Amino acid sequence: MEEWEIRVTDEILAWINALDVKSKAQVVDAIDRLAEGGPRPGPPAR
Repeated sequence: MEEWEIRVTDEILAWINALDVKSKAQVVDAIDRLAEGGPRPGPPAR
């Protein structure tokens, strides 16, 4: 599977770096998962 390129602006990087350790880990994990799998649609809205 091809990995997606995730571009992070300076503003987003500053925001991530300002987060507490737990929140920062969650955001970095989400970005890593996005890079690995690309955008995935959620379940249909009801």
